[in-house]
Amino acid sequence: MAITDKMVKNGRLSVKIQAFWTRFYGQMVQKDGFVRKSSS
Repeated sequence: MAITDKMVKNGRLSVKIQAFWTRFYGQMVQKDGFVRKSSS
């Protein structure tokens, strides 16, 4: 299967999206953990 230019661009885009979501979700989890600790 030939890797087309479009596939390469899509691959790069999905990596960027994954990195963004990983960072975003990590911050959400940290905030959630912090809130739980301070409230208890």
